[in-house]
Amino acid sequence: MFCPARMSVQSMTADASKHDQHTRPVNAYSSAVFASQSSSHANAMYPGNDVFDPGPTRVQNSSPSPAATNMLDERTEQSAERDGSDPAMQSGSDLNTGNQPVELTLDFPPADELPLWLMDCAIDWNNLSSPYATDLMQFGYGWSNIPSENIATVNAPTPNLERIWFTHMDEQTDSQFISECMTPNRNQTRADVDEDFRQTLHNRLQRIAVEPDLPSSDFLNLSIRSYFACFHPVFPVIHAPTFRPSKANALLLLSICSIGSLFTGSSKGAIQGARIFEWLNKAILATWERLMARNTEEVIPMVQAALIGQTFGLLSGDPKHLATVEAFHGCVISWARRRNMFQIRHKCQTEMDLPVIDLDAKWREWAKTEELIRIVLGLHIHDAELADIFHHEPFLRQSRNQLPPAADDDVFIANRPQEWLIALKQCGRSAIVPQHMTAARSSTIDITHVNAKSLSSFTVYARLECLSATIIETRLAGNLDLPMQQSLVEDLLRLHQQIPSSGSTKDPDPLGISILWHLSFISLLTDFDLLEQAVGRDGTQISTQVQARATSWAASVEAKRSIFHVQLIRKKIEVLPVGPEPAVHIPRAIFLVAICWYCAYRYSNDGDNPSLTSLSFPEATVLGVNPSTLLFEAHGYKYGKPTSMEANEVICRFADLLQRLGHWEIARKYASIIEALRTF
Repeated sequence: MFCPARMSVQSMTADASKHDQHTRPVNAYSSAVFASQSSSHANAMYPGNDVFDPGPTRVQNSSPSPAATNMLDERTEQSAERDGSDPAMQSGSDLNTGNQPVELTLDFPPADELPLWLMDCAIDWNNLSSPYATDLMQFGYGWSNIPSENIATVNAPTPNLERIWFTHMDEQTDSQFISECMTPNRNQTRADVDEDFRQTLHNRLQRIAVEPDLPSSDFLNLSIRSYFACFHPVFPVIHAPTFRPSKANALLLLSICSIGSLFTGSSKGAIQGARIFEWLNKAILATWERLMARNTEEVIPMVQAALIGQTFGLLSGDPKHLATVEAFHGCVISWARRRNMFQIRHKCQTEMDLPVIDLDAKWREWAKTEELIRIVLGLHIHDAELADIFHHEPFLRQSRNQLPPAADDDVFIANRPQEWLIALKQCGRSAIVPQHMTAARSSTIDITHVNAKSLSSFTVYARLECLSATIIETRLAGNLDLPMQQSLVEDLLRLHQQIPSSGSTKDPDPLGISILWHLSFISLLTDFDLLEQAVGRDGTQISTQVQARATSWAASVEAKRSIFHVQLIRKKIEVLPVGPEPAVHIPRAIFLVAICWYCAYRYSNDGDNPSLTSLSFPEATVLGVNPSTLLFEAHGYKYGKPTSMEANEVICRFADLLQRLGHWEIARKYASIIEALRTF
C-alpha cells in the first residue's frame, strides 16, 4: 500500500462527504500510474506474466491537470457520440465546478502523461477535507480493523528467486575455447588431436599472471586499524597485543586489510578489499606447498590468512566468493591438521610457575598457543556456517562434542604481560587446562559438563555452531528421532547457562551468542532446506511434495515453537546497537527467521492455529517467557492467521533490518530475497 507521509489537500470540498459511502471512489490517474509501476516491477520479478489490468475505474470530484482535463474531454465526447448523450453533461471541466460527484468509466492514458505523485491509497477520502488532517497516523488509525476483503491485494505467483538467490552464479564460460573443443574437424577422426588443438590446450594451461595493484600504505594502515577496531571483537582469532606486521605474516596482513577495507566508509575501499581477497587466494594456493615443505614460521600466519579470508568470502555477498570459500574450506582444514593444530592445548601453568623475569616470553608463548586454539575454533565455526548455508554434512565430524577451550576474554585482550598475569590470577585455572588433560594428544574437554563460569564466550560460540552442525548432520542421516531431539534440547539448555548475562552495562554479548542459541533451536525444529525450497529457491515450480511437507510443518506444534524463537530473535535484533559490528552469523539468522515466518504464514490455514494457551516448551520455562503471549503478539495480537497486510509488514521489517545491518554485503543480498516475498 502506497501512501504519502504528509500531504495537504486544499482542493477537496466539503461536499465530498455527501458521496455515496457504499461507493469507494478511486483516482484514475493514480491507479494507472500504480498499475504501470506495479507491472514493470512484476515483469522484472515474475517474467512471463501478463501485465496487471485494473479495469474500469470511477473518478470522484477532484482537480486534474489541464492536459488530463483535455484528455478527459476528448474521451467524454467520444463516449457521448457512441451513446447519443450530451457531451456538455459529461465534460471533464464540469468535474471542477459541479458539486455532485461524477462517475466515469475510462480507458487509462499512457503512464508517462500522468502525475507520478498520485497514488491509490486505501484511506478515508472524506477526512482529507479537513486542513488539519495532515498526520499519517490519523489516516492509518484503525487500519488493522478493516476486513481483509476490503483491502486490494494481488495474489502474485511464486517469485523467481532462483536467479537472485545468494548462492546462484551466472554462467561465465570461455566461448572461444568451447567452440574450438566442440566443433569437430571433418578431416580427422574423433580420437585424433591435431597440433592446433594441442596448442589450444597449452595456452589454457599457462598461468596468466595478474600483477596486483595494492593500495597505498596509508590505506593499508587504515584498513588494519579498522579491522582490529570493528571486526576483531566479533571474530577474535588473532592476538592483537602481540601482532606486528612482518615479512613472515605478509599474507595475514593482506587478509586483514581485505576485511578492514570494508570499514573505511568508501565504496572503492570495498572493491579493493574484494580484489585483495581474490589475489590472496591465488597467492596462498601458489605457495602453500613450499611453505609446508620448509616448515617455517610462515605456515601459521598462512592458515590465519586463509581463515580470515574465508570469513570475507562468507560475508561479501558475491556467489563466486562463496563458492570459493566452500571449495577452499577443506584445504584450510588439511593444513591445520598437518600442523597438529587440533591437538594443541595450553600447558599446565599456575601463577607460581611464571617468574617475573621471564614474564614477557611466557606471555608471547602463551599467545601463540592461544592463537592456534582459536584457529581450530574458527574452523569449526566456518564448518558449521557452510553446512547450514549449503545444507550438507560438515567436514569436521569427529569429537563434535569436544573442543579445545579458549582463554577467557579478559586474559586474551590483556595488552601487557603484567595485565595478562593479573587477569590470569583472577580467572584462576579456568583459562588453562589441567595437567592430566594434556597428557594424551587426543585428550579434549567435554564442555557440556564443564562449569558454566569456566568457558570463554568464543568457546561457547564455537560450541553452539558445532551443535548446529550436529543437528544438520543428524537430520541428513535420518537419525533425528524423538530421543535424539530430546538429547540435543538438553545440550542447548545446558549451554544457555554459559551465555553472557544481559545485565551488564558493557555489551555482554558481542558475538550474538543468544541469537545463535535461538537459531539452533529453530534448526532443531525446522528443516531450513525444505523451507527454502518452499519459497522458490530452486525455481517457481515448487513440487507438490515440498508444498505438502511445508503445509504439514506449518500446521504442527514445531512451527509454533519455531515462531516462538523467531519472535525472540526479532526482539533481540531490533535492539542491537548501531556502533558495534554484528557477529558473523547475524545476517544469516535474520534471513532464516524471515523465511521461517513467511512459510508459517503462507502454508498455514485459519484452522491450523490451536489454542495457544496449552503450549508449554522447556526452553520457555528456562527463559521465563510465556509462549502463548509471545505467539499472540506474533499473530498481530489476535488469534488466527495474520492478514496479508500484517504479513507484508513483518516481511518488510525483516528486509529493512537486513538493509541496515552493518557492512556485510551478504545482508543486502538476503534483503533482496526477502523483499521479493512481498505480495504487493
